[in-house]
Amino acid sequence: MKTFWLLLLFFPFTALHSYTIAFVHIGKDIPDYTTVSLIQAARFNPEAEIVFLANRASLESFSLPDEPNISSYPLEKLPISKDHATFRKNSQKRAESFQNFWIYTIERFFFLGAYIREKKLSQIIHLENDVLVYKDFSHYLPILDEKYATLAVTFDNDQRCIPGILYLKHSHSLDALLHFIATRCQLFSNDMKLIADYKNATSDEKIDYLPIVPAEYCDYHPLTNLLDDTTTTPEKYSNFIDLLEGVFDAAALGQYLGGTDPRFNGPGPGFVNESCLFDPSYFNFFWKEDDQGRMIPFLEFEGKETAIFNLHIHCKDLWKFATY
Repeated sequence: MKTFWLLLLFFPFTALHSYTIAFVHIGKDIPDYTTVSLIQAARFNPEAEIVFLANRASLESFSLPDEPNISSYPLEKLPISKDHATFRKNSQKRAESFQNFWIYTIERFFFLGAYIREKKLSQIIHLENDVLVYKDFSHYLPILDEKYATLAVTFDNDQRCIPGILYLKHSHSLDALLHFIATRCQLFSNDMKLIADYKNATSDEKIDYLPIVPAEYCDYHPLTNLLDDTTTTPEKYSNFIDLLEGVFDAAALGQYLGGTDPRFNGPGPGFVNESCLFDPSYFNFFWKEDDQGRMIPFLEFEGKETAIFNLHIHCKDLWKFATY
């Protein structure tokens, strides 16, 4: 009986969070819209630990949302691995010709890798700060865990990854990718190209595709973008969609619905990303209530509805698309 009560006492603390959703920001001036993404992730995923990794100084001037499952963690507390140090050394050599923004977008993965190793985490979802999620991922983790051996990401063509959302199975899921990046960071490249290069250099066991388009799309249209790129593995872009019954957004859906970042004078709603292998203008988009009365996005193609798990809000107007 004494053992039973001891287990009951400690069980809530060991089983409170079954998975982690991690955000990373490097540098100063955390954008206001980050708050929206954090709150939406927390409220749609009450069983998850939502952690925001950022520099200590920027965290001191940022009001973390008052949600019970959101916490912050300063980047300065994380150890710098050998691969991370190599990346920093080589990226400094090209700082003048390689904007800090692109350095930070790559370096975030080294901090993320250090955090999940430090905490010995499993089943981690990484979101960029301008991504909104519309699903409770606890319902999909058994499928993700069974079907993906290490790492799963959204690719919009064979040569480009859009890492707005990632699934990491265990605490070492990023190790091989980080070593790959560290040995190639002398090249003028970005996170989108480097992750795709890694995918093309290794196997599905190391990195695989999250589904971004309904399988039926290929029955009516080829997977070809506006640059005339195509793929020899169209089925990859609908990976396990029969089990997940939904798609992830590799930015193209969010750009079509909300437009592109106005800071760069880009097009507004209706924009078709020239690199994405499918054309979102062939879809009908609508919102409907989930079982908690929250409006969530769907696409309809040839009479079939498909849930949208996340939207990458490239225009940064996350308030317009938040449904928490």
